[in-house]
Amino acid sequence: MECLATISKHIKLGKPVEQAVADTCIGEPQCKEYIDTIAYFAKLYTGGEEMPMADFLVAFSKQYGESALLGEEFMRMVTHYDFRLQGTVLPCFRVALVATQLSASKVVDKVSKLLVKGDFDRLKNKCSNALKEVELLLHDGWKIVQKAGHLEERKKLGVFGRYCIRLVLFLCQKQKAGRESKPWMNMKEITDQFAAEMLCPPGSSSSSKDAPGKEAPASQVEFHDLLSANEAEIALLQHKHLKVGEHYQNAKYHGATIFKLFEHVPLVGSANVQEVPLGDDLKEWRHTKKPTPALLPPEVAEKHLGHTSTALQDSILLHQTQISLHKAFITSPVNAKAIGFVSNPPGVCSLKAFAEGALVLKPYGTLCQAKDQEKAKFLVGNFVISPPKIVSEFEKLDEKSVLIPFWYVKATQDEDLVTMELTKKTVQGIELPVYVNCKAVQPGDLLLCAHESLLKKQAKSSSVKRPADGKADPKPKKRS
Repeated sequence: MECLATISKHIKLGKPVEQAVADTCIGEPQCKEYIDTIAYFAKLYTGGEEMPMADFLVAFSKQYGESALLGEEFMRMVTHYDFRLQGTVLPCFRVALVATQLSASKVVDKVSKLLVKGDFDRLKNKCSNALKEVELLLHDGWKIVQKAGHLEERKKLGVFGRYCIRLVLFLCQKQKAGRESKPWMNMKEITDQFAAEMLCPPGSSSSSKDAPGKEAPASQVEFHDLLSANEAEIALLQHKHLKVGEHYQNAKYHGATIFKLFEHVPLVGSANVQEVPLGDDLKEWRHTKKPTPALLPPEVAEKHLGHTSTALQDSILLHQTQISLHKAFITSPVNAKAIGFVSNPPGVCSLKAFAEGALVLKPYGTLCQAKDQEKAKFLVGNFVISPPKIVSEFEKLDEKSVLIPFWYVKATQDEDLVTMELTKKTVQGIELPVYVNCKAVQPGDLLLCAHESLLKKQAKSSSVKRPADGKADPKPKKRS
């Protein structure tokens, strides 16, 4: 950051970037080997010639009171990494990555260790939409910081720095590696906290470890009116492990019972309030993260009981439909003397002559809930039917193999080769998708259906415009 500050100072004096880099190298900085990368980062991502975000990074780094380096590997990565996003190179997010690396509590050989290449790869591969959202959030947040005249420069840059760190660690799923103990659930919660801190920056020491140093400055210590405080309030100040609303246990007198300072609510009955003398007995109460047992309201439980649960009813309906499908499938089945299975590629053919409409192939398979019925091609009731594993090589047949001719009917784009048509037929009281031969077939004929593109072509060519008199237009003459 010292190099970034020096380069920024020279550029603001009107020097070109190359001269600024050369003058900075006179001091033999530790990052001399990759100072060109630092200059490139400053030129591209810190907000133009005035470099306001460079000033932010320099000021924010001083809040930690540490002299750790970012390291050549990280600096080259944050400067040149391609996140493969159209329309943005994520300047604000890259600055946030640097701010996050500066906050690293782990330092090896004077180099901060927090974000690594795997984090960058994960962001690129799995968080592209979130990256764009965070870039906008940081961009808008920086505008708010620049307009916040009611705050001291150090305070508002500290608030923005924490905003950067929280967003980056949340996206990278590394909140536990940060200096804060509070986990953030989503970006909205982080942004709301940023807005709250911009209105009123934290004025007291908290659970956050982001703040530098072991103790908060005197100006940040929370005020307490001890002259008018009662004994209970003073006891809470003396026993800092006790907080109103938190859960505690006293194994010596109450075993595993959990109290909420100091009230225990049983599953049935009234609350048990435990009065504890203000004194050393308070030390016996240990904070616990265990939640108190809670009773599910009977009216809620009633909706989810087995005999009333809609989820269970859906499961029963699925199994009933599966049984009905099996009964329909074994009704008048097509045997191996009527059709034959083909390999290379897998398919099915006729082994005897069938008149038009005489050959009906019914499906069978596993039923499951349809996520989108409009997109599902094969439906039985409200459920999607999935085929057994298709056997493409006969030598791989085993005792678990199941051959269903329906699933071996393949699609063709040649209209002359189409022999089967997908339609619906009610069998044993259940409506099924079935293939029916749309023309007479002879032994050895492949059973093929029309490809989706062929169906669209046929539908388009068969559409007939009718004039006002209601008579169909004459068929167009074929071109010679």
